[in-house]
Amino acid sequence: MRDPAPHGWKTIKTAAPDGGVEWYDQAPDRSTAYGFQVKFVHTIDDLLGQARKSAQTVGSNREHRNITQLTFFVPFDLPDPTPITPAGRERAGARDKWNRAVVDWKQELPGLADVEIKLVGGGQLLERLTEPGNEGRRWFFFEQHVLGSRWCREQLEISRAVAAARYTPQHHIALRLSSVVDACALAPAFRQRVVRLTASLKKNTTELADCLDAWQAADDGHLKTSDLERWSNLLRNDTTALTAALTTSDLLSGFPASAAIDLLAEVESAGREAAHLAAEHHEQLAGEPTWDPMSPEDTQLDDDPVRRVLARITNDYGTADRVEEACADLRGLLESTAAASAENRTWLLLGAAGQGKTHLMVDAARRAVEEQRPALVIFGHELTGTDPLTEIARYRGLGGLSSTHLLQAMDAAGAASGCRFLLMIDALNDAADPGKWRTSLPALFAALTPYEHIALVISCRSTMTEAVLPQQLDAPRSTHPGFAGREAEALEAYLCELPAAVPRAPLLTPAFTNPLFVKLYADSLREAHLAGRAHRYNPRDRSAVFDAYVDTQAREICQRLHLDPLLRQVHAAVESFAARLAHSNRAIIPRAEAQLLVDSHAPSATAWPDTMLQQLISHGLLSNERLDDGVGVGFPYQAFGDDRIVRSVFRKYQADIAQLKHAGALDHDAGLVDWLTSASPNHIEAATALLPELANMELLDVLGTRVDVDGASVRQRVLHQALITTLPLRRADSVTQRTVTLLNEAATRQGMSSALLECTLAVTTDADCFYRGEGEPRLRSVREPVVLR
Repeated sequence: MRDPAPHGWKTIKTAAPDGGVEWYDQAPDRSTAYGFQVKFVHTIDDLLGQARKSAQTVGSNREHRNITQLTFFVPFDLPDPTPITPAGRERAGARDKWNRAVVDWKQELPGLADVEIKLVGGGQLLERLTEPGNEGRRWFFFEQHVLGSRWCREQLEISRAVAAARYTPQHHIALRLSSVVDACALAPAFRQRVVRLTASLKKNTTELADCLDAWQAADDGHLKTSDLERWSNLLRNDTTALTAALTTSDLLSGFPASAAIDLLAEVESAGREAAHLAAEHHEQLAGEPTWDPMSPEDTQLDDDPVRRVLARITNDYGTADRVEEACADLRGLLESTAAASAENRTWLLLGAAGQGKTHLMVDAARRAVEEQRPALVIFGHELTGTDPLTEIARYRGLGGLSSTHLLQAMDAAGAASGCRFLLMIDALNDAADPGKWRTSLPALFAALTPYEHIALVISCRSTMTEAVLPQQLDAPRSTHPGFAGREAEALEAYLCELPAAVPRAPLLTPAFTNPLFVKLYADSLREAHLAGRAHRYNPRDRSAVFDAYVDTQAREICQRLHLDPLLRQVHAAVESFAARLAHSNRAIIPRAEAQLLVDSHAPSATAWPDTMLQQLISHGLLSNERLDDGVGVGFPYQAFGDDRIVRSVFRKYQADIAQLKHAGALDHDAGLVDWLTSASPNHIEAATALLPELANMELLDVLGTRVDVDGASVRQRVLHQALITTLPLRRADSVTQRTVTLLNEAATRQGMSSALLECTLAVTTDADCFYRGEGEPRLRSVREPVVLR
């Protein structure tokens, strides 16, 4: 509600200790500033005591911040009655008391004589609130329960409920990527990191500058030191400017990472040149006759102040090294995605299905709410992609609030918190029509531009970027790594209540980098333990893990759509979808085709988003995917999709499966053989794991000889590789003596000893693995060892 800063001036928000003002407008040359202070009091007596303290602080701080105009804001007006009562007695009104106090302060308090002190009361504030353009701010301040801390907590609980199994705080693994969200919002953790790094740089550059000054003062003139003063001044001045830009500027209106990098480059250059000259002179002095290599260096340093200074600069981890390290640390931050998001107020998070994008966003909102910062997570399936701000207001209980009023309120909430309002939209690809984001997203970015206290974070499936995102999207971006490099730690977190179940072998199976698979793995093992069958259960049985996943999500979808779980309509919808993909030999089908197919299994659920298709997408069983001519639908996780598709094929050819199981062979023109012969490598992998479970036959024995001579060696190699790759994910009782023989063939005939060794190590020390024995790994209940050559 303050007056805008004069043209060219900069508005800066202070932090404790605030120097007597909550924010100030600073002139371009920093020669003068206008300060502002808010006092939430309701009587003149309370105001005078608090305002005097602030004014006194302003006066004593003018050497560092030259406040020449000080304005106080209060929520009440100062009454100004007549000076004489009806009874004829003198009286002093609130306005008179204020004016007299200001005169006294200017006379009594140091530094205030030439400071203009003003007061803006409640009436003036209300008048400004009623001006056009302040509707959202007026709504925020007078409807404080909305967008305040309580409202944000309520919205967080809604987001946690919507995210459901995608957010598991009890199994949280702290990833460095989460710091980017904090930076985008300019959270205290990020700003404190900036302060630490700039303080370290300032400390070390000051020490180096002091050394250069001492060198120049002690030099007898026989060495060239004309650059020392220039380097010293540059180190001091540029570091001071750099520190001010990053820590005392108005960070809410922009984090100046790009400009700071330019200043840092000058500091680095001065430090390197000074260090090089110091090393050169130190070497020259070491070669002079007065330098005795056999005498203790400390003794010689005491006798020569130049040598003493040069040693301080050039010693291992001396001042030059410390400046270089401090510059590298700060540069690492300034060139990071975190700094770019802080500067741009936006961040785009990409990643494969199940990588943990939703968990990261909801957890960022949790941290914000706990720190009394405003934050809101919206999910793509809640939006159509047409008018996101209006839809956000409607879906989160704000009624028909216009987009402008919503942004004004968010901006006011961010300003009141001292950080940015963190608006997060997760999974743009899950919107009813994801392609609409290509036009609505640039409009959303443009709408947010004037609001300096709002940060926007969005996420999208990596495979959907071309279909969802506009070609020119000016936003820093990152790709979620999942649990890559943290697999063991993640499993320990997910199995904390079952520590004996944590695998003792190295987790060499790539699937464990995907948080979704880790969760499914842990949930399946936990359910097996509760059912009393953990002793015979191998949770690496990937197909059983996927079955358990479908069962879990089906229960939640049935509850949402009011379906009878005993009718297994969700399972039927997934099976129908998989069968359609298998029949058409496609990984993705058009959305309209998928909608017609899947929704037929719940014909009464027609109100989006409570339709079968949308719920399958929201619960991670299906996903929106990109097609060349628009948006299609596929399985979100490739291994999951491959498993469901191959299972549907095996159901279709049940007669062939039965013949294999009882006769051990199939006719060459059998339909199952024809399909497997033309199957993709991914489907071959899934079939390699599933066929032995259903028919007691290895896929190699079914397809090993059914290829043309020219392609025989290639097909054999593909099949052997699939056998090794899927072995750790198979059901234990599907591994037979024939499996061991084929593994030996892979090692000896196909040269896959290294791959087989990795496969063996992945499971060999597990309590319920396929291998057991002393010395060389051996398959349980199988006499012949796996040969590793």
